[in-house]
Amino acid sequence: MALSESKFKFACENHTVECIGPFFFQHVSALNADAESKLKRLKKSIRGGSSEDIDCLEFEDDVSYLKSLDPLKWKEQDHYHVLGLKKLRYKASENDIKLAYRKMVLKHHPDKRVAAGETVNRDEDYFLCITKAYETLGDKKARKAYDSVDPTIDDKIPSDNANSRENFFKVFKPVFDRNAHWSEILPVPSLGGPTDSRSKVEKFYNFWFNFQSWREFSYYDEEEKDKGHDREERRWIDKQNKAMRAKYKKEEMSRIRNLVELAYKLDPRIAKFRIEEKEKKQAAKLAKQEAVRARIEGANRAAREAEEKMRKKKEEVEAAEREKLAAEKAEKEEMKKALKKQRQTVRKICKTNNYFIQTDKELVPHMSNIEKMCDMYSLDELKTLCNGLANRGREYLLEKIQEIDETLEAERHSHLTPKLNVVSKENYADPAITNGVTCKPPWSHGQVQLLIKAVNLFPAGTNHRCVILCNVLHALLFLTFFFFFFPLFLFCCKGIPE
Repeated sequence: MALSESKFKFACENHTVECIGPFFFQHVSALNADAESKLKRLKKSIRGGSSEDIDCLEFEDDVSYLKSLDPLKWKEQDHYHVLGLKKLRYKASENDIKLAYRKMVLKHHPDKRVAAGETVNRDEDYFLCITKAYETLGDKKARKAYDSVDPTIDDKIPSDNANSRENFFKVFKPVFDRNAHWSEILPVPSLGGPTDSRSKVEKFYNFWFNFQSWREFSYYDEEEKDKGHDREERRWIDKQNKAMRAKYKKEEMSRIRNLVELAYKLDPRIAKFRIEEKEKKQAAKLAKQEAVRARIEGANRAAREAEEKMRKKKEEVEAAEREKLAAEKAEKEEMKKALKKQRQTVRKICKTNNYFIQTDKELVPHMSNIEKMCDMYSLDELKTLCNGLANRGREYLLEKIQEIDETLEAERHSHLTPKLNVVSKENYADPAITNGVTCKPPWSHGQVQLLIKAVNLFPAGTNHRCVILCNVLHALLFLTFFFFFFPLFLFCCKGIPE
């Protein structure tokens, strides 16, 4: 600070002072007697307007404040207060500043005060503060730097409390209006009211979340770069100033950001929009769930319909099958009844004609053959048999008996005739021919004759014919063995001495 004060004194001592005010006008009149018109124009250009404009200017001359100022601490003074523009401040135009400065010069210039008998110390006089105030506010860049740090600026932001929530628009509107002064982009959207549309509210917050401030803090520079003695010192001063400005700028943007975030948090319109958005999402979710449920129900319904259709089709097929089976069963029953009736008719015809016999020996064979025919013949064949017996009698019966014997004989022959691939007796035990399988020897002639007798006794159509034939063959073999070997046994027994 001592370095700044010494530089200030050095600047004051080497400053060229020129006459101003009435003394300047007298000087011009003395140099040129014909300068009246020029003088009037010069007055107007200096004043920036007529004397009526100066009188109409909202001006406050606070002498006690001026006398309390220290010229060495001119950066700490209120420049608007010094020029009497305490109320207008940043709203004052360039013309207002010129008029105010003109008025202060006319009243507080040291020469005028000395002429009035006042003792003035020119090195420490407050008029230097008036000059500094005009130099600051009269230059656009310097005025912008001072307006950015105006001591009367209210940089406070509301607190997050019940009052801010209940009186949101009343609390936040003045704050946003004050800070709108710093915006580089114009016009600045207003906070609005509780009935604003969503688009308007979103436009407001988008603007403030991307707020661009022209506020800068070069006024806080402790030293001026041009006052450096060499290039290195000027660089160092410039670096320090830039770092300090960036720090203040960061704090300012953080303050604006906190203000906007707090307003966004407490804004009742945002809360309402969130509720509406939540309800909209919930409605969309419910609609989606309803669509999924409807789709599932549709799929289930289609599946049920398809299943029902298949069930009905299956029932129809089953019903048709049952009907078919019932019809086949009924047909079989009818066939059985017809066969039974036709067989009874055949038996009745045969019984009525005494089985068409001529001797008693023919009775059993004829009865046996008639039963064979009843078991083997179909319905049509039985009808033909009945007609033949009724018309031709014995002759037809004998033909049929011969025919059935031939049929049975052909059947037996077909079953008993060796196949081409059957192993011969000579090669029966040859493992090369039998593929290594041990085979039983072929039937003897006697066994074949026993089989023929058993087949004749139990013709085709007999229930469980194979089982019965096996049992009969075993019995016949046993009897053959018994009747062959028993006499030999008895003969041997007689030849044994007692």
